[in-house]
Amino acid sequence: MSELLALSSRQPASIKLSLSTFAQHRGADDGWGVAFYDTGDVRLYKEPELAAESEWLPFIQQRCLSASLFISHNRHTTRGVRSLPNTQPFSRELGGRVHIFAHNGRFDSIERDYAGSWKRYRPVGETDSEIAFCILLERLAPLWER
Repeated sequence: MSELLALSSRQPASIKLSLSTFAQHRGADDGWGVAFYDTGDVRLYKEPELAAESEWLPFIQQRCLSASLFISHNRHTTRGVRSLPNTQPFSRELGGRVHIFAHNGRFDSIERDYAGSWKRYRPVGETDSEIAFCILLERLAPLWER
């Protein structure tokens, strides 16, 4: 089963311990990623390998990164192959800001129900979660045009 871990706080906080514990969960072994919001942009680290065996994780922990908003995802494949484009969190720009999306669950008929609705945002990978993110951004985009 995929897993999500998120933090939103008033003051920047370190996720060193939480991220390490999260990475040890063995149920989701098809990829992992973490995104830190940092002064209007996002630091995004992700890879299609087991988080507990990642060389990136100690690097991130040694940096003692802190943020007031972060999201992490451990992936268990339900759709699409094990690959970097299918690894969450996903990121896209909208309205001059980077938006991050991670999802745990399934959208079984989303591709069929929303076929041909791509204008600005198209999935890079094959997952139903990324399709949902692109559709959400398509629907939100007109708010920034005004």
